[in-house]
Amino acid sequence: MKFKTLLAGVSSILLATVALSGCSTSSNESSGDPEKLAFAGIAFGSDVDTYDSYKLLIEVLQDELGMSVEYYETSSYSAIVEGLISGQVQIAQMNQLSYALAKKNLPDLDLIGVSAASSQGPVTAFGYGIKRADNSSVNSLEDLRGKTVCFPDPLSTTGYLTPAKALFDIGIDPDPINSKDITPIFVGGFLEVGFAVQRGDCEVGFLNDLTFSTLLPESGKIAEGELEAFWASPNVPNPPLVMSGELSAELREKIRGIVLSKGNRTALVEAGYCTDEASCTLIASNRWGWLEETDEAFAGIRETCMVLNIKECN
Repeated sequence: MKFKTLLAGVSSILLATVALSGCSTSSNESSGDPEKLAFAGIAFGSDVDTYDSYKLLIEVLQDELGMSVEYYETSSYSAIVEGLISGQVQIAQMNQLSYALAKKNLPDLDLIGVSAASSQGPVTAFGYGIKRADNSSVNSLEDLRGKTVCFPDPLSTTGYLTPAKALFDIGIDPDPINSKDITPIFVGGFLEVGFAVQRGDCEVGFLNDLTFSTLLPESGKIAEGELEAFWASPNVPNPPLVMSGELSAELREKIRGIVLSKGNRTALVEAGYCTDEASCTLIASNRWGWLEETDEAFAGIRETCMVLNIKECN
């Protein structure tokens, strides 16, 4: 089984997808570093203003570095990868697979850390397969043959890659374009997966644990007990925060230190950015900040990507 190219045409549409044309800045002549940094993030759903998810970290970085940090939102993981490759993005909140793909093209891409729900972790996440609670036709992955299945994005780790591997292992073709066993629909975000399953647009869907346990209930659009999980994936590393290897070693170490020591709810309250931890929003409502992690933690994701024979992973 050979999956279709997932990133075809990204280069030609990048600037239309992300407003990055203003990111290319003149460099600091003494260090080669840009005079301002471009921070790219991705939306959790169409009704979420993701600047609010990152503005506290951006404020801390600006205050501590004495540099302007501009935020650029995109709706696709592939656009973030291409922004890093093109040099138009210096700091980015990514997902696990997009990091693995970017690292392949940018060996010097620097992993700052991964998101965490508390100072003690965990630094791993997992995905759920979900259905409407009144759908008695689905109780396991084996029941998905012939079903319409919603995924957030073909580059989503917990939303596509891990469930695709699980389907592949039991003989169900998860090809994102020409599957002979399921009808895949990519809806663009984790929240959209939940809403699509609720509406009946898809019989099942796949999303991450954060969305299912926290973001969907907080949306006020899903009644308690309306959706239920029928499958849980193995653990994967939490989403990574990265920075360009083109930045000077001195600047990268400053950024790393700021994120890991000051870019968390506890430190933000102590520094007066928030009145209490509940009012500090970092990535999502239940994220505390970022903790250190190594590139080796993503080896399993690369292996899964290669088992599925996805072109970009080879």
